[in-house]
Amino acid sequence: MRTFFLTVILISLGFSCRGQSKLTKTLNWFNEVQLSIGPSSTSMNLATNTQSVNDETKRIKIGFVGSFGLLHCLNSKLSLNFKLIFESKGIRTENAAATPNRNDPNSFVTGKIAFTTKLSYLSFAPLLRYQLGNTNIFVEGGPYLGYLLRGTYYEETSFTDPAYNYHTTFNAQNDNTFKELDFGASASLGYKIKINELNNVTIQVMDNIGLVDIINKSGPHNASKNTAISFLIGISLREPLKTLI
Repeated sequence: MRTFFLTVILISLGFSCRGQSKLTKTLNWFNEVQLSIGPSSTSMNLATNTQSVNDETKRIKIGFVGSFGLLHCLNSKLSLNFKLIFESKGIRTENAAATPNRNDPNSFVTGKIAFTTKLSYLSFAPLLRYQLGNTNIFVEGGPYLGYLLRGTYYEETSFTDPAYNYHTTFNAQNDNTFKELDFGASASLGYKIKINELNNVTIQVMDNIGLVDIINKSGPHNASKNTAISFLIGISLREPLKTLI
């Protein structure tokens, strides 16, 4: 699966440079390099099948996003932007729960059960960027394909009887809870602040919406899709590859 993911990235980055054997020619096809970082607000829908659960309360988790982009200008307004994006995603949920009383089979011990899910993805996004009129505002959109680098989730309880409380950590790769690949749509709105003729600072709000279920049916959770809204600040360097090579 990892080989497939890397193959998709390499083919997408090189599709326009077929027949060119030199690395310099391939890299010089890009007009701009972009680096961005920022926080993200992530959300998922997770619920356990191992407890009697109701009254779920979802809490948005704050994550981190870092991106590296190579941009090719098609004309003065339209560009192709190929991005590698690192994203930390997840969510915390709290639910009312009940478990059988060990001392009285006819009664239950009540309390709360909380799940904290942390997922790290490396995503590739071939995006189309359009600059609005004569402004410094741009919109960007396209698909993304994410590969799960690491996934963990934590389960902890708070029952009325402390003897029933527990805290457990699961490795998602080991128990096959989460799928390796995530696919979705990316849309963003950004603004460029000119530093000089070649460099800009960019401010961008990006919304990545998962379109596929990331949960394996064999796992202990129900179906879920990723959602992340990110605020990014970055710098764009025009034609640095031609200067360096």
